[in-house]
Amino acid sequence: MLAFLLLSCAQALNPAALAREALVEYRANEERIAPDKVLARVLRNNQCTDSERRAAAESFLGTAARLRRYEWLCRDIQGDSEEVAAALLRARDEDAEEVAATLLRARDEDRTTTEWPSDPNERLSVESGAPLWLCARWRRDLGDDETRDVAFASTSRGPVTLRVRDDASFDAVEASLGVRTERPPPNIGAPRALTLTEGRPPGGVWALPGWDEALFEVQDAGSQAIVEACGDGFDSALDMCAGNGGKSIPLAARCRELWCHDVDTERLKRLRARAKRAGVSVQCTDGTLPDATFDLVLVDAPCSGSGVLRRLGRTMSFDVADGDEEDLAARLTVRGTQAL
Repeated sequence: MLAFLLLSCAQALNPAALAREALVEYRANEERIAPDKVLARVLRNNQCTDSERRAAAESFLGTAARLRRYEWLCRDIQGDSEEVAAALLRARDEDAEEVAATLLRARDEDRTTTEWPSDPNERLSVESGAPLWLCARWRRDLGDDETRDVAFASTSRGPVTLRVRDDASFDAVEASLGVRTERPPPNIGAPRALTLTEGRPPGGVWALPGWDEALFEVQDAGSQAIVEACGDGFDSALDMCAGNGGKSIPLAARCRELWCHDVDTERLKRLRARAKRAGVSVQCTDGTLPDATFDLVLVDAPCSGSGVLRRLGRTMSFDVADGDEEDLAARLTVRGTQAL
């Protein structure tokens, strides 16, 4: 027992060290593994409290989302890129707070006075903070001008928006939150949305009144609009690319039976937990589509995760050859149509 306790103490890291360890692993994998998955692996291997987990996540994800930009700016400011790289790579042996402070100072530098990389993909990645592979894909598909707009919008701090549950009083939930809110314009198509005008509240959204009762979920207005566009009054539905269930949860409240499917069955496990918390019933596949027809089929394919880049510092990198993602979307859409 004493040996176990000593081992546990040795493995326990403070939030800054946890964030640093995750950052080193993320860089070693050249940003190809989603940051939240890297962080989850690090947290599983270390003893820490919920508050330490949240602090590590906030520090790491905020840095990972703009890692290339911070590193380049640090090199430009200090004139020694090796020093910054070594400080990040030495992981547990370095003062993480000092490194973090350097990165945060770099974030606030005026980018107009900085000399950027000559390669257009690398320059856009460094300037915006978006992953290099994604900048290359955007430039190929969208062209330079639109890509710059998309890249900077994707890495700018996003609003914190809630979705009030359908069977809860919208006005009562808004009044009980105790923070300043605003409702998106009607043309957005998200009538159950509330945006927190001052951003993430102290303690996080889970500290707000109504969170424990599942009166609201965190969901961008754009995702809410997709659910609203589906309408209601249908008997059965299939969410073919359900993921963690952001759209599935409100859909489940609008029909008698909802089937949730995703090629990543691990995400369906998290969906089940969210559904239980929200008090709705869902049927999850085992990775194989059910042999049935549905009144409604929602196909959001293929999901790159790029919509949450500015919030979580993560996207999914396609493991298919160039051009195959369009074929994948087409195949999923055909399969979804066949289920109607």
